[in-house]
Amino acid sequence: MAQRLPESQSSVIQGIPQDDAIPIFCCPGAGFYPMNGRLRIAVADSEADIRRFLCRVLIHEGHRIVVAAETGRQLIDECREEQPDLVITEIAIPDVDGLQAIHEICAEKAVPAIVVSSKSGDDFLIRASQELVFAFLIKPIKMDDLRPAVWLTMRRFAEMTSLRTKLAGYN
Repeated sequence: MAQRLPESQSSVIQGIPQDDAIPIFCCPGAGFYPMNGRLRIAVADSEADIRRFLCRVLIHEGHRIVVAAETGRQLIDECREEQPDLVITEIAIPDVDGLQAIHEICAEKAVPAIVVSSKSGDDFLIRASQELVFAFLIKPIKMDDLRPAVWLTMRRFAEMTSLRTKLAGYN
């Protein structure tokens, strides 16, 4: 079952403490990119070890885990309630695959996503390109891969949102 944390609660997801650090992303060659407050992130993976790893790394980077789901349906339901800033999901999760879950989550509110898979393939890439997926990570995931993926995802999503706002002004 997915676990949620109230924003104000300094608590624990599966034994992982939520700290109060202020995030600063460091991307090789791009310098530091401070975020205005920490990101509220939803994580979904069918493997408990991978979920814990993602949570630990993201919390270490100063973010808050608001959803830690085992299935696509749990991810969708909890994201509707929690409204995360970012979704990181495995593609091959039970119930509803990760890409379909992203599609359903984004039908209500645009949320950038990073997908994770143990294999790559053109069909996954084509489906991912049709959603708000900004990064595709292959397992095993390394901390050094996740950090720039989050940074770049949020940067590109902010640029896309800004362009959409500007274009809406021309209509």
